[in-house]
This record gives sequence, C-alpha cells and structure tokens, in this order.
Amino acid sequence: MPKSPDISHGPRRSVLLRLSPDLLARIDAAAAAAGATRTDYLVAALDVMVPELGEPPLPVAVPMAS
Repeated sequence: MPKSPDISHGPRRSVLLRLSPDLLARIDAAAAAAGATRTDYLVAALDVMVPELGEPPLPVAVPMAS
C-alpha cells in the first residue's frame, strides 16, 4: 500500500477536524476491518463521497451504506 497521504492542511483536514470522538472510534474499527490506517480509510471515504476534495482515490475498500 502506498504511503498515507499528507492531510495536515487543505480541505480534507477541515472535514476531519469536525469528526466526533465516537465517530472516530467507529471509523477506527472499520479501518482495522479493511486492513487500513485511519488516515487511509478516511481519505478513501472522503474521496468516494466528495471527489472534489481530493486526489486520485486510494486503493482501500470503503463500505458504503445503501
């Protein structure tokens, strides 16, 4: 897997700073189940949900609610 993206600035960071501790815990569990880091999982999810925020999508499987 490629190195985790730098999210120390930019639109992704502003989104990530608004997440609650409870939601982060749920995201950590989902990331672990996907075999990814929190950062990789969140960036992949954001890139799927809001493509104009990011770069080319990361190769992390992000389950989407139906």
